[in-house]
Amino acid sequence: MIRNGVKGYLLKNATSNELIEAITQVHKGRFYFGSEIQKILADSISQDTKDAPKLTRREKHILTLIAEGKTTNTIAEELFISPLTVETHRRNLMQKLEVSNAASLIKVAVEKKLI
Repeated sequence: MIRNGVKGYLLKNATSNELIEAITQVHKGRFYFGSEIQKILADSISQDTKDAPKLTRREKHILTLIAEGKTTNTIAEELFISPLTVETHRRNLMQKLEVSNAASLIKVAVEKKLI
């Protein structure tokens, strides 16, 4: 709805005071969503964050470098770590995101808003 330009939304059971407040806020260019809608949106957002695995700061950094197209050796040189350590982080990332290759790793990371 929001992507399509909706600025406010109320359920049919909204009170007249809530309707007036919604109209006033939207008229001022603000968003207004009834309390029930706000709860639904908040639940949706919290569910999205539950689906994303917890990554360490180093894993996030390496994931970003992988997404930039850098090779294992380049990442290792840049971070002053061994290529084996980079591969271990890559393997851990693929396990956490439940993928089997680098392309899928990047795809899922973008979908889960990790990068």
